[in-house]
Amino acid sequence: MASPVDMLVEKLLVAEVARLLWEEWDPIGARALGGPDDEYDAFIGRVVRLAVNGDEEGVARYLSDVRVRQLGLRRWSRERERRVASMVLGAARALAVVAKRLEAAGTLGGMSDTPAPPGSIAWHDLTVPDAERVRDFYADVVGWTPGAVDMGGYDDYMMNAGETCQAGVCHAKGPNAHLPAQWMMYVKVADLDAALAKVEELGGEKIGDVRGKPGSRYCAVRDPAGAVLSLAE
Repeated sequence: MASPVDMLVEKLLVAEVARLLWEEWDPIGARALGGPDDEYDAFIGRVVRLAVNGDEEGVARYLSDVRVRQLGLRRWSRERERRVASMVLGAARALAVVAKRLEAAGTLGGMSDTPAPPGSIAWHDLTVPDAERVRDFYADVVGWTPGAVDMGGYDDYMMNAGETCQAGVCHAKGPNAHLPAQWMMYVKVADLDAALAKVEELGGEKIGDVRGKPGSRYCAVRDPAGAVLSLAE
């Protein structure tokens, strides 16, 4: 099941992949032309899934396929795609080390050596356009101490009580842009696919794509009343 560490590290990898596609890959030159920095966001999810599985060649091959089949650019060296793929896998490996250190330190609230049962709440975070303002609001109102997390060009925040992180405050950017500005709780389920099927069967709906890696995936859903939460396995 997804732990707070899994979800935090996956968010960091998503942000780093977004940065690498924009700054290092950018086959159409959108950055130089002043284009929107979300130009390649549609490709982030697949790159992340390949990266967490350690498939460096798969990342390079996928980027090449996108460039040729979707962007129509054939005259372009694959060497850049290989280089970007190497950088993506390097980031994934580095973040895996971070995850192990966080797990060893037990610095995220609610973590335990015993897996939490289905139905328990694993994590809370809030995704908003102005994370700094909301960060300061909660720091003043409830006394949380913010800790910056570099997302590649901007910071998200771990909100700490003492040495323990209780929640996250994140920017509504990239793959998080579709999330509503509300506190999102992550509820553990035994089988995410089965739970998502039941959501739709009972009149709810998925919000965005399933994210994460096998055995540690999550997805936001909306219930029939319109309330939103994330299911995590």
